[in-house]
Parts: sequence; structure tokens; C-alpha cells
Amino acid sequence: MLLQICLLHFAVLCSPSFTQVLFSDNFRKSFSKLKSVETKNLSLLLLSKLSSGWRPKSNVGISCESSSNILRKFKVAELYIVCSVDIVKESWFIQALKVWDILPLQDISKLVKRLDNIFSMYTEDYLTRCGVKLLEGNLEVPMHWAPSSHIVQYKSLSNSGAVEPIAAGAVDGKSYVENSTVRDSLLLMKFYLLSSVAVGNLLSFSCNGGDGLPFELTEQEQEIVLFDRSTFVLGRSGTGKTTVLTTKLFRNEQLYHISSEGFHEVTSNPSNDVGWRYEVSESDGEAKGDILRQLFVTVSPKLCYAVKRHVSQWKRSVCGGSFSTDSDSMRMNEIDDAAQFTDIPDTFVDLSPKAYPLIITFRKFLLMLDGTVGTSYFERFRDVRQTCQGIPSTSKSVILEAFIRNNEVNYDRFCSSYWPHFNMRLTKILDPSNVFTEIMSVIKGGLRTGDSHDGRLCQHDYVAISEDRGSTLSMQKREVVYEIFLEYEKKKVECGDFDIADLVIDLHKRFKDEVYVGDEMDFVYIDEVQDLSMRQISLFKYICRNVDEGFVFSGDTAQTIARGIDFRFEDIRCLFYNEFVFGSRGCANDRRSAKGRVSKIHHLSRNFRTHAGVLKLGESVLSLIYHFFPSSVDILSPESSLLFGEAPILLNIGNNINLMTILESSGKAGDVVGFGAEQVILVRDECTKKEISDYVGKRALVLTIMECKGLEFQDVLLYNFFSSSPYQDEWRVIYGYMEEKEMLKSSPKHFTSFSWEKHSVLCSEMKNLYVAITRTKQRLWIWENAGLSQPIFDYWKNSCLVEERRVDDAFIHEMQVASSQEEWKSRGIKLYYENNYEVAMMCFERAGDAYWEKMTKASGLRAAAARTRAPNSDMWCTYLKEAAEIFYSIDVFEASAQCYFEIKEYKRAGTIYQQKFGESKLEKAGEGFSLAKSHKLAAEAYARARSYSKCLSACVDGKLFDTGLQYIRSWKEQKTFHADKSMEADRSIQDFLQTGALHYYELEDKRTMMRFVKSFHSEDRMRIFLRNLDCLDELLLLEIESKNFLAAADIAKLKEDHVLEADFVENAGLFREASMLILWLVFTNILHPQKGECKTLNQHMQKKELLTKAKSIAEKHSDLFYEFVSTEAEILSRGETAGESLEVGLEFIVHWKSRAPSGLCRINKTSHQLNQIEQYLLEKCARHYYDLEDKRTMMKYVKKFESLTLIRRFLKDLNCLDELMSLEEELGNFLEAANLAEQKRDILRKADLLEKAGNFVLWASFDPICSFVYMEATVLSNTESSLFKLGKYLSASQDQNSLRCEILTAWKVLDAPFNLATSKYEWKDGLVDNLDKHSEEMISENQFSIETLVHFWNHWREKIVGLIDYLLGNITRDVSDYARCEEFCLNYFGLQRHLQNKDNVYIVHCSDANWWKKFDPKLLRRNGDLVFIESRLFVSAALSYWYSVLHSVGIRVLVILDELHRYLTTSNFSMFLRSKCLLYIFGIANFLLNFKFPNRKYFNNAQKYLELSVKNLLGNVFHVDWRSSLSSDMISLRGKASFVDLLKEAISQSIFSKDKLTFGQQGKVVMTIRGSRKGTVNLQEEIMRSTEGNSVFWGAFTEMLRDKRGSDLTHGSAQTGFSDTSNGLFLVWLHNMLKRCIFC
Repeated sequence: MLLQICLLHFAVLCSPSFTQVLFSDNFRKSFSKLKSVETKNLSLLLLSKLSSGWRPKSNVGISCESSSNILRKFKVAELYIVCSVDIVKESWFIQALKVWDILPLQDISKLVKRLDNIFSMYTEDYLTRCGVKLLEGNLEVPMHWAPSSHIVQYKSLSNSGAVEPIAAGAVDGKSYVENSTVRDSLLLMKFYLLSSVAVGNLLSFSCNGGDGLPFELTEQEQEIVLFDRSTFVLGRSGTGKTTVLTTKLFRNEQLYHISSEGFHEVTSNPSNDVGWRYEVSESDGEAKGDILRQLFVTVSPKLCYAVKRHVSQWKRSVCGGSFSTDSDSMRMNEIDDAAQFTDIPDTFVDLSPKAYPLIITFRKFLLMLDGTVGTSYFERFRDVRQTCQGIPSTSKSVILEAFIRNNEVNYDRFCSSYWPHFNMRLTKILDPSNVFTEIMSVIKGGLRTGDSHDGRLCQHDYVAISEDRGSTLSMQKREVVYEIFLEYEKKKVECGDFDIADLVIDLHKRFKDEVYVGDEMDFVYIDEVQDLSMRQISLFKYICRNVDEGFVFSGDTAQTIARGIDFRFEDIRCLFYNEFVFGSRGCANDRRSAKGRVSKIHHLSRNFRTHAGVLKLGESVLSLIYHFFPSSVDILSPESSLLFGEAPILLNIGNNINLMTILESSGKAGDVVGFGAEQVILVRDECTKKEISDYVGKRALVLTIMECKGLEFQDVLLYNFFSSSPYQDEWRVIYGYMEEKEMLKSSPKHFTSFSWEKHSVLCSEMKNLYVAITRTKQRLWIWENAGLSQPIFDYWKNSCLVEERRVDDAFIHEMQVASSQEEWKSRGIKLYYENNYEVAMMCFERAGDAYWEKMTKASGLRAAAARTRAPNSDMWCTYLKEAAEIFYSIDVFEASAQCYFEIKEYKRAGTIYQQKFGESKLEKAGEGFSLAKSHKLAAEAYARARSYSKCLSACVDGKLFDTGLQYIRSWKEQKTFHADKSMEADRSIQDFLQTGALHYYELEDKRTMMRFVKSFHSEDRMRIFLRNLDCLDELLLLEIESKNFLAAADIAKLKEDHVLEADFVENAGLFREASMLILWLVFTNILHPQKGECKTLNQHMQKKELLTKAKSIAEKHSDLFYEFVSTEAEILSRGETAGESLEVGLEFIVHWKSRAPSGLCRINKTSHQLNQIEQYLLEKCARHYYDLEDKRTMMKYVKKFESLTLIRRFLKDLNCLDELMSLEEELGNFLEAANLAEQKRDILRKADLLEKAGNFVLWASFDPICSFVYMEATVLSNTESSLFKLGKYLSASQDQNSLRCEILTAWKVLDAPFNLATSKYEWKDGLVDNLDKHSEEMISENQFSIETLVHFWNHWREKIVGLIDYLLGNITRDVSDYARCEEFCLNYFGLQRHLQNKDNVYIVHCSDANWWKKFDPKLLRRNGDLVFIESRLFVSAALSYWYSVLHSVGIRVLVILDELHRYLTTSNFSMFLRSKCLLYIFGIANFLLNFKFPNRKYFNNAQKYLELSVKNLLGNVFHVDWRSSLSSDMISLRGKASFVDLLKEAISQSIFSKDKLTFGQQGKVVMTIRGSRKGTVNLQEEIMRSTEGNSVFWGAFTEMLRDKRGSDLTHGSAQTGFSDTSNGLFLVWLHNMLKRCIFC
């Protein structure tokens, strides 16, 4: 009850009238040690009353020289709570009550004495304000002061001893508030706000469990936390950077929950300042509405674990829940990426709300990005692909982890596996650490790499980097570095390795091409940012768009000695501006305004880890770096500390003193003490470390400076840092700095001035020195054997920063500090997490902790395997197997299983996961068994893990289909399955069932197949599956079982079992359809007795039985329908012979058409289909009687045909011309009948028929009008005419000015060659001068020649081009031509002009004509029975038609000419005839290519014939046997204009190219020119350009062309410019050359 009252009281403390109570870490520890529950409750009750303003009446003051008015003690049982009044700054300055401890009376004086020393440094004003009391009745309430009040807490001591006040939070370096160790300092102690949550924490946590409580921040820290913009926090080690980040993160969490969920409990100071936490409710991690997504990233897994644990405890503290320290199930030895993030997938897509705030390492961050954007980077590695082949994608995680561990190149692997293989000429002048840093931080990770296409600086850009940037390498060394980089990249590819920069580069490339689909972060916190390269930091811009407020970067570039990293903090700010702020806003925003939104860098200067003496020494080193290398580190204000400590000591070592003297000196009890766990010997490098370690053994910890980064010790012995330096005289440059600062008391003998080239190496030396100095919390000893340290020692001594002491026994005893086993264990654990397994092992041996010894040994073996040059080697496997066995022996089963995975003992790994982790690691067990091909075990593990998809995949891989089916059936009986089941699981189950069914189908075990099919999710899936496999019998049984009779009928129909189909239709209650199905079956058997339907009948019953069955089923429907079926059955029952059966079928179909009911689904015959069937039967009957030679009966059926066209075709096919002629005459089609009479050569009958048709033209040919009418009728008909008649028709059409007859007649002439054999052509030697006359003579004799074909083509082409010009509006001739073209087009296309709304439209009389079918029917408009087309649409359609006709007819002519050329060639006709044919081909092809067709598709075929004619004709003209090409006919052929055009084409093809002509090509050109008589002058300039400079002879020929341009080059040797002799030589030479070149 008492406790409940306290909690209730603290829950309502939200008024400014209540006093804040802050309790110290010492109070918390003392409180946790109280054994009496009553004393605890009374203590909390007292604090509750004090916070409410109650004060006891008795005097509670404590006698104190400096602060008797502010220090109080309150008795609780036998103990006393010691408090003091203080002032805290929030939005206002306010009094608060600080609880220092709860102690027995006898211990109070010691605490008071220490507090008095602190209070004595308070200013009088501050003490006065603390002592002021404000009463409200009997209650004491806190005083407030405005934030503008100048309240100074500490006073400062000047050099003269006068006391000067200094602002709170800033202490001058010459005065100290407390002289104490950091461990025991009261000033550095944490204070926590007392609230209901804190009360619960006090009662639940052990003495080490205060991490879950928020503690008081300094004013400087509060300012950064409250800063509402993206922040850059820079501070040295120990200044509270991580505290600021975690507090800022938690503040955002609380503000978000307050705004979204409201208060559950609020305990706050009056100003709601961030220094104190709000307590709000949280619904077990489930999100209500939106989620606040915060991301905290750091490189160190250890720091990540600490922050994660800290934030988790904070959340439990303020949001409720268990306060047990056992809530963190992760063991200390499991702090690595794999163990920390087992519950977080490798993707940012759809993360669980419980994952936020997301606290991860940078490595995990990269893997999550890799799994979010595009294809994973690791998919490119063959080893990953091959190992994962056939394994479900979800099972690749363990394999990928192993690949990354074995194939990532870090600094250690770079040194062990790569550096020894590089050219010694390159490596001897460089340090591997510097080279690795340049590669990772500059070449592949620097600011400028983002601009390169491949994410890497080219050699030129890298070498050209300005040296004042901070890189300590000269230009020459950079060139060497880049050579090593190229070798490194090549070897890396060969080994299948990668480094982290490769992954980062790949991610940047993917982000450029892919869209980020993962969760977008609201706030991102990056701690220890100095451990990241610029390109690594740049990745954060893709996941958070809140650039104004969402980013906090924290780090210390003074510690950038990490291998692979080199930059300043200011570089991050520049990167943030260019790529985060400005890059996110685009070019449309003003860069200046964007730059104004980038915040300044916040500096943390208060150090909480060490005292002022060490800080000053470290600051002195930074001052040197600032001076000599200002661009290599960020310049900060000096750090401060409220603690005094002894100055660092320069050891004065006598001749008889060495390290063993110190470490072997006995303690008071005579035991050898050595150095303790909180003391370390720091050395420069591994070489010195090995030397010292071998020397001192296990008496002390020995570490390199690189190894100690991130660690802290109470005492540090810096051993021979300067003496072991390879840079000796370089340190003397410090004297120049001292001289400049007037610090030299006397000038040294000599020192060199600073030179970047010579002294640049000191930059890394000074950074190493700074890190070494700042590793100590309390004491620093510097040991040097040689005098190389004199410059820096003089610098320190003159600055009064160090003491110099002689090492004697007394001092040695002061140095030695014994440590307990627990302290050795603690130190060992810290070293373990720094991967320093060798030194950690020594610590655990000193601690006597066998477990951690084995743990460290196994981890060391694992690390040694990683450093092995050849993965999968015997040594590599030995290391990992031994490590796995040791891990297993100490129950570190996860690590053991991972090792077995790496050495590919997958079954062993799977067994460990299965047996040692219960249900938590069953998926990984399944992965191991899958990789081991133990599919049954894998399936079992996955099934227990309720990983349904993976379980079934394992069953498929092992062909365990029956087992998988059993799993599915058992899952469906479990309630958890329906809760866990997802769409993916449903899909996996269905896929498995289909795969299993298909497996047994292939084994022809359809019975087992059906077990799987029947387990499908739906009947539709079953049907589709069985139908695709054509398993109709099984599908039929399935439908019968489901009583889906109609579906069963469909299957029976597919099986062509129509009787069974009718049975199922009857079972479905569709009696009418079932009856008609049987009728149609019997009828179909009559139609096609040979196709197997009769076989169907024989299998079931005879026709009679079927008809009886049909009538019985019809009787169930209606009497009217029964009557129809009975009539049809009676019809079908007749007919025994084939002819009778056909007549029965015909009668049946006629009756069916007239009487059958409509709306039947299964026999839904359309009228068109029934007409076709009737027509089929009519033809069958007609042919039957034709075969019986009963043409009279045949004609009875023929006359019933559906159309006259069908009748004509049928009778013509049977050659029944008499019957057809009689029928035509009977129908009044006298002209058609006359044509038939002509075919029968019955002239008299034809004359009679023509007379009946009124055509007396043949007998009255003297009448020209009658003659022309007859002629047009003949042309328009399909009647074939002789060439003679066509010639007469053409002449008549020209006389009568009939464009229609002229075009169509010429067209018919062009069709004639397709029916004319090539051997029937008339061939004439020599050129035909008058084609018109020649063609008229030829056709008058019913003969045809190649000239005739070309003449009629030209004539017809001219008319068609005129039509096209008319349609295009290009006719410039008289009006009559326009009218003739218009009349022809309208008649030809069946159109009539019509005026509608003052616009011309055309009525289409034959809309079903074939030519309209080529065009879009949407072109036509309908108005009742009339069909219209707009003028513009008609023109477009007509143009398209005539273009197509012109092209197709032209190609047909070319085909004929090509066939004629082949005939001439194979028949050994003269070269002239062949050449003449080729020339005609060229002319037509050239026309088609140059005509302005609207589409390029018309040019392809013509181009082929053009190239054919050019090639073959040149071969004839410039033949190898030159005499054959010089006949008179061939020479005359060259004078043709078309031949000149052909030569131009040949020359153009040769010379119009980008490249110079070859020798053979030039020969072709020259011979072509000499073979031509005119027309090549305009090509001479191009000829001269192409041949110029190829040879002396060609040069002379070119000059001849240049001199004789414009003259006729081929009229004789005198005209060519060659002498007779030279002309003769030229011809001989050219002939021989052409034989070699032209035809090759």
C-alpha cells in the first residue's frame, strides 16, 4: 500500500509547484543493496514528500564550511539520505533537490568533505540562489529565474590566485572543481529524475541496471538535443556524442507517441525540457496509424548492441513492462551482426513496426539496402549462384553469410592475402595501411567518385588531387598507389572476392536505375561517422527525404586512424549540402538558400572520461596538427574537464631499469604484481608488440595503437613511440613551431623548416600519438630509450604539460595495480569484441575463466581461417573444424553451426540447429539439411518451424511427394495453420500439389496422381490441370463424383462419346437437349458414316434403339416436342441404300430447319450452318445421281442449290456444260450461255444466244458505235481475248478516247505473259528504235516480244501515274483529262458524286467489293440503305490502292523479265540479248525506286532487281573476254540513255563511301568511265577524291581527269589525253588488273 501511494504521488507531479528530485548513481547503487523492503519503501515515501514541498520541522542541515545552507540530511530508519539544493537549467532556471546517497551516519562526513570541496568552487551568487526558500503555506516550493538571468556556477582561479567567476559548464584549464579519479568523481556522476517509472526501476533493477533511466544532460548536450534541424556533432572521445544521439532519438519517440496517442503518464519539469523524459503508454509495439521510423547506425557491433540495449531499457522504463535484466536474451558472446539481427530481414521493405527504432550496424544497413533495390550485388558471384542452385531463395541467408565472411577483403586480408603478391618495386616505398586507406577512402570512396561513371577515380583525377587536401602522399607516390590499386582490383576479380567499397558503388548504381521501394526513414542517426567513407555516408540520402530535420552525424576525425578511412568532418557537411540538401531539391532551387539551411557543426567540449592533465597533453598534439596539417582534421575548441589529475609523466629511466624491472617487482606481500587489467603498454606496431610481448609474457597487456582505438584504460604506458619511429629528424620541425610561438628558451643546434614533401608523414604520426595519449583515463607514462623524442619532450616541458620522474622502487610500486579476476574477465571481454583474441586469451587465463578462454580460442581460429589465403584449403578447413568443435563444447552452438556451414558439413550444422535451439532455429536447420541433400530431415525441420513453403520445396527436391501430401493434410487440421497461412503459403501448396500430380502422371500412376489432384484448392484448378494433360477419363469421374452432369457431358463430348453425353444431359434434367442430341447423332452418322460415328452406335445400340430412346426422353418434356421428335425419328428410320440415306438426311434437315426449337445450347445450329449442311446434302445427292448418269434427277437437286454461283461451279467441275448452258438460257443469262457455247465450239448456238441477248454487233461490224460497245463489254467481262483482239481494242479505245478501256486493255496485255512460256517469245537482234510500231506489228500477228512487254508496261504505267496525279491534284493538262480521270475513278470504284451540306461525298454502290476489304470499314458511313464515303477519305483510299497496284504490277513485270534473263543465260543466247534484258530490268526497277511512293516498304524488292541488273550488265560490258563485249550491238547499247544511268548508279555505289577505294574498286570506276560516252563529268570531283594518292598511276589518271574535265573521255585515245602508246599500255594493264580485281 505504501509503495502504491508513492507511485500515485509521482504520477501526478506535473505542476511547477512541485520540486524536482534527482537521485545519483551512488544513491541508486546503495538503494539496490538495501535488504529491508520497509527501508526502501520509507526512503521512497520520504523523497515523495520532499518533492511535494514538505520539510521536517527539526534541523536537518549539515555542518559544511562552504555550503551549510544548501546541504541536507534526512533520516530513514538507521540511515540518512544526503541531499543538496541545486539549480538546473531548462526553459527556466529552477531549483531542484539532488540526492547524493543513502548512508549510515558514520560515512556522511567523508561525503560531506568531498562535496564541500566542490561547493567551495561555486560563486557566491550561485550559493545564494540555491539557499533562497519560497514558502506557500507550510510547503517549500522551488524558485524560478528567467532564462535571461546570468547565473554563473563555478569560479575560476587566475594565475595570481585571484578568484574569477566562470560560466557554468566551462572551466578554465588552470582551475579544477574536483581532484578525483574519473571512476570516483562526484561531478561526473549521473543523476536521474525521480518519477513513478524511476521508482519501478529502483525496485526492480540490480545495482548495475540503471541504463534504462534517462539521466541529466549538460547544458551543451541539451542544446544539441533540442536543435530542430539536421545536426553535425563533433567531439573528442568521451564527450558524450553517443549519449546525445540516443537522447535525441528517444525524445523524438516520446514526442511522436505523445502527439499520436496522448498522455498515459507525464512526469516533467515546468519547462518540458528534453533533459527529462516523458512517460507515455505504448501498445506493445503495435503501430496506431503512421509509424515513426528512426534509424540509428554505427560501425561497431559492440556499440550497436550497447545502444540497442540502452534504448530498449529506456523504452521499457517509460512505457512500462518488465524491468528484469534477463529481458535481453542475447549473451555477451553473441554480439555480432548475425546474432543481433536475426529478427530483422535483409530488406527495408515492409519492416515490422516493432523493429523501430531500428538500431543496426553499417554492415547490416548495407545488406538491407542490397536486399531492397534491384538485384543483389552478390548474385554476380559464381560461388554464390552455384551453391544456391536448386535451393529456395529464402534458404540462401546462411550461405550468403559464409560467403561474406570468407570473401570480403578487409585490411587484415588485404595485408595477408594481397600485399605480398604485389610488385615489390611498388610496395617497398609504401605502407599497406596508407595504400588501403587511399583505395577505400579516395579512389573508391571519396567525394569526387560520385561524378565518375564507374564509381572510381581514374588515374589522372586521383594523381591530380591537390596535396593540401590532407593526403600525405606526393604525386609520385599516388601514381604508385594507383598501380597497386589496379593490381588489387585484378586479383580481387580472379579470386572472386569483394570489398565493402564494391558493394557501396554497386548500390549507388542501382539507386540511379531503380526506384527505392523500402520504408522511408523520418530520422537517421549516424554515430562514429569518422569510420565511414564519403560514398558510404552518401547512401543515407536515398532512405530519408527529411533533409531539413532528419539527419544527425556524430564523430571525431582526430581518431581517423582506421584503415580505409580518411576525411574531415567538414567534408561531411559539404557532402550533405551537395548531395542531400541541394540534390534532393534539384536545380530549380537556389543554391544559396539551400546552403543557408545547412546547420553549423556543434562541438562537444566537456570530457567525462578523463581529467584535465591528459586532455591538455592531447590538445597540444592537436595544436601541432592544426598548425602543420590544418586540412587533415577538424579544428575544435579545447576540451575541458572539471577533474584535476596528475600530469602525464616522462619516465627517467636509469641504466638498470627495463620493463621487466617494473613488471617483476614484488608487492607488499612479496607477490609479483605486474600490470593489472586496467593498465596497458602501448607500442607503435605489430613488430614492436611481438618483441615486447615475448619479453614481458603475461605480466602485462601489450597493444598497438591501432588495436587500442575504442578502448580505455586507467593507466597507459606509451613505450618507445618515438624511438621506434622510422621518421627521426622529421620531429625536429616542432622546434620551428615553438620558435614561432616564442616557446623556446634557448635555440637548439639545428632544425629544418616545414616542408610538405618531407614532413607529410608526421600527420599520421601525430594522429597516432593523439590516440595513444587519449586512451588513458587517469595516468599516462611515456617511456623512451633514445633521444629522438627530445623535440616533443621540450615542447611539452616548455608548455608545463608533463612531469619528469625517475623510475625507482617507490615509483614502480605506485605504477603497479593488482586486478581481480572479475576485472581481468571484463578487460578480456572488451578485447574480445575488438577482435583482439590473442590478448583477450591472456586476460581470461589471468581471470581463470575456462569458458571465455575456449570462446576466444575458437574465435581466434575462425579469424585465422578468414585470413588464410586459400579458402577451402586444408588449413582453412582445419581451423574452422577445430573452432566448431570448441564452440560446441562450450555450448556456443550458433557459432559452431556457422563454422560447419562454412566447411560444408551442412548436415552437422543442421543437426546442431535442430537439437540445440528448440523451435527458434528450425529454419536454419532446414537450410543445413537441404544443402546436405537430406531432404526428409529438411522437410521435417521446416514443418516444425511452420515454414510451409520451404517444407514443400524440400519435399519436391527429395521427391517426397507422399510425405508432403501428409504434411498438407495434417496442417489443414491444425488451427495454427489457418492463422499462419499466407498467400505465399497457399501458392506453395498448390504448386507442390501440381508438381506431385505431374510427377505421378509421368510415372503413369494416375490413381496416385488423383490423390494430389483432389487436394487442389478448387475444382476449377483440378479441371484445368486434368484437361491440360488430356486426362479425360479421370476428369469425367471427378465430375460424376461432384454430380456436375453438364460438365461431365462436356467431357463426354470431348471424348466423342455422344451417347454418354446425352445420358449426362438427361441426368441434368435437360430432356429436350438430350433427345435432340440423339437425333443429331443418328443424322451425323448418315452424313459421315466413314468417320467412326457408326462405331459409336455399334458400341451402344443400333439406330432403332437410339431413336426409341430419343422419343422416350422427349416424352418427358412436352407433347409438342414429342411430336417433333417422333416425326424426325420416323424420317431417320427410313433409307437403306446410300442414296436413300442421303435423301433421308436432306428431308431431316429441311424439317429440322422449319420445326426445331431454338435456344438449345448443345445443338445450337445457326441458320447459316444448317444451310451449309443442306447444301452439302444437295451436292451429295446431285453427285450420287451424276454417278448413276441420271442427270435429270441430278438437276432437280442442283436447282435447289443456295446460289447460282454454286450451281455454276458444281456443273463446271463435272463438265456438265450442256446442263449449265440450258440453265443459263432458262434463267435469261444469254451472254453467259453464249460463252459456254463458244467453249463447246457451237457457233450457231452462240449466235442464237447472242441474238437473244440483243448483241448484233458481230453481224453489224460496219457500225463503229456497236463495235465499240461490244469491245467494251468484252474487255469488262472475264472473257479471254487474243493479243490481236486486245490490240484492236486498245486502238479503238484510243480513237473513242475511252480511258477506262485503254487502261484495262493494257492491263490485260500485261497479264498475258504470265500464261506464255518463255520459249514462245520472239527475239530480235539489235535495238528497236520505235517501240510503238514494233509492238503493234507483234500483236497483230499474235506474237509477243520483250519489247512488247516493256512498251505496254510504259503505256499502262503512264496512265496509272496520271490517275495518281489526278488524286493528288497535280494535273496541269486540260480540263478533259481531269474529267476523264474522275469518270474512270468513280466508275472503277463504283461511286457516285453526291452534294451534302455543300460538301462532296460519294455514294458507294458496291460496298462489298473486294478492294474495299483492304481498308478500314470505319471509312464508310451508312444512312439507311445508302453507304457514303467522304471525299478526303476516298482520295486516301484510292491513292493507297493505285500505289499498291502500280508497285505490284511493276514487280510482276520484273519477275517476268528476270525469268527471261535466266532463260537467255541458260540457253546460251547472245550477250547482247542478255544485256538488253538487263537494261530493261534496270529501267523498270529504277523507276520504282525513284517514284515517290508514300512508304519505304515499296522499295525493298525493286532494289534487289536494280542491283542484279547493274552487277550482271557491268559483267557483260567489261567481260573478262573483252572481245565479246566489243560487238557493234554491245557498243550501240552503251549509247542508250538508260545505260548511262546504269553506269552512274554503278559509279555512285563504288565512290560514295566514307573509306578510300580499294584497288579493285578503282579499276571498276575507271573502266566504267571509259565505257561511258557522256554524263560522268559531274562525278569526276568525287572520283578524284576517292582515288587520290593511292598510286602513281592513279595519280596520273586523276590529273588527266582534272585537266580534261568536261571533254568526252572515250571517243578515242586522242580525246582521252593519252598517247597511242600509253593508251595501249593502259588498256593491257587495266585488262590484266581487272581480271584479278573486278570479279573477285
